[in-house]
Amino acid sequence: MSRPGHFLDPYKFQIEEMVKLGCTDEHICRVLEDITGKEVKKRVIANKRMWLRKMENKRKQYEPYKGEIKCMIEYGLTIQNIYAAISEESGIDASIETFKNFLKDNDMLPESKKQETSVKDIFGTIANYMEFHEGWVRTSCRLNRAMSNPNRILMRRYLQQAMKKRKRIRRKMKYISVLPVDGKSSEILSM
Repeated sequence: MSRPGHFLDPYKFQIEEMVKLGCTDEHICRVLEDITGKEVKKRVIANKRMWLRKMENKRKQYEPYKGEIKCMIEYGLTIQNIYAAISEESGIDASIETFKNFLKDNDMLPESKKQETSVKDIFGTIANYMEFHEGWVRTSCRLNRAMSNPNRILMRRYLQQAMKKRKRIRRKMKYISVLPVDGKSSEILSM
């Protein structure tokens, strides 16, 4: 059974960034209290800081394998396969997240993963992204339905012209005179 998540777990990235910037524990506590609305103790931040140092040390264990990792990425292996191979070869007991952070720190992520992590960096969680996306779609749809939307005005004009042209063609094509073989003209209904 897994341990229940700490209310600061979703803010690991923000804590890590504040530690990198050199913020004090007190400052980090105040910022997190403002964000979460809950009391944050300095002891908790000190533990998170220790955890970050430990993870950083584990990331450094991958340094000797940089060349191999680059080759594996060039060959198109997935991050999971590279992680498994390096962990098996070296005996490093770091998590896959630590390995991904190592790749990110050394700018070694494959292109698709770079885009994925940049979205995560901007939005934090998928919930934040979905909230943004839903708001954007709502706003976009509202703007597209507005009568003052220039695209809508152009489309309306285009459709009016197309309808007029279609009516003219139908009138012309309604009755076509055809000369049959016997020489008499007859009118047939077409279309």
